[in-house]
Amino acid sequence: HHPWTYGALVHDTLGLKLNRVSVPADDEDGAARSFDLDARDHFWAANGGAPFQQVAVEVKQQLGQYKERLARLDELGEGGGDGGELGGFVSEIPELQAKKAVIEAHTIIATALLKHIKRRELDRFYALEESLLARGSCDRAELRHL
Repeated sequence: HHPWTYGALVHDTLGLKLNRVSVPADDEDGAARSFDLDARDHFWAANGGAPFQQVAVEVKQQLGQYKERLARLDELGEGGGDGGELGGFVSEIPELQAKKAVIEAHTIIATALLKHIKRRELDRFYALEESLLARGSCDRAELRHL
């Protein structure tokens, strides 16, 4: 049985080795990008065991939260808050930059996963496997197609 979790798919399709994953470049001239996925990566720690479908939702939510914080920072920079509040936001800038890097990394990883899933029709394999496990049978035409 092949799990449909973010961590398992990253390992099986992108080749996670020693907590590092390399994502091929989209174009021929670009270089592959590598990302460290370990306990320091809060997104990976929280979502590595989550179903892949939920990971896309979580990336979108985290991106929305990040954009809200940036909008609030811009508002304060334009005179929308007191100096103490602005000082608090300035101290958050390194944290926001780190959060942005994590969101970008997982957006790239999830996009690469989705391309692998579509190209190799892994979603159809998964559905077939789940059907076999749940009912003990499957659609023979689908099985022949794969």
